[in-house]
Amino acid sequence: MPGVLLAMLRRAFSSGAAPLRLAGKGAIVTGGGSGIGRGIALAFAAEGASVVVTGRRAQNLQETAALAAELPGTIRAVEADATDRDQSPLVARTLETQTIDILVNNAGFNVRGRAMDRITVDDWHALVDTNLNGAFHLVHAVLPHMRAREDGLIINVSSIAGRRALTLSGAAYCAAKRGVNALGEMINLEEHKRGIRCTNICPGEVVTEILDKRDAPPSEAQRARMLQPEDVAAAALFIACLPPRAHVTELTITGKTTLPESL
Repeated sequence: MPGVLLAMLRRAFSSGAAPLRLAGKGAIVTGGGSGIGRGIALAFAAEGASVVVTGRRAQNLQETAALAAELPGTIRAVEADATDRDQSPLVARTLETQTIDILVNNAGFNVRGRAMDRITVDDWHALVDTNLNGAFHLVHAVLPHMRAREDGLIINVSSIAGRRALTLSGAAYCAAKRGVNALGEMINLEEHKRGIRCTNICPGEVVTEILDKRDAPPSEAQRARMLQPEDVAAAALFIACLPPRAHVTELTITGKTTLPESL
């Protein structure tokens, strides 16, 4: 990630650089303390956005915010739990300092015992509560603000496991991510008339902490062929910088480890 940050700094402060594409925009990024969420937050801040990163690990969130110290935009850490049904306090704290033009639902995790003959009822509910319900909770809280402004972009970081069941991901994770995709589709069906659009980003394998939850974590050689968090961040930034008339409803991005039949 430091190398990615350096590249962003060079882009932001290079002589003759183009105007910052997200200047004046405000965003919330859930799960912003590490991995994909951190990458997206930094990418947005590098283009001038004011970003609130949320999650349950306060130290990780503060580390993300510190990485943005020399970027044109800002990152503010706000500790919050996506599984809390009432996300209005987070929305209120965010609106104290910025608008909410963009919401990135990224918070999620998986468990080690994910096969049907191993997963517990508690793990199933925990996975669905964070990966699916957590996305809905914040969408439900943010939509009134976006409706009032007749504008807004929601980006759901889903998975190719939400497009097709994969034994590697497990039933609970696949079911939750498929639900996230359906949530995004319904947002588009019901809210497009209010100027609100939603994109489901469906990445393949990404080098994040979730890989270490596998029974056999991938080797360094395997990880080198996978997507990096900054790859997904670049996709999210591309979507966020499009004019409102250009709407990407779904984007699948994979690394060299994803087989075509998995898509």
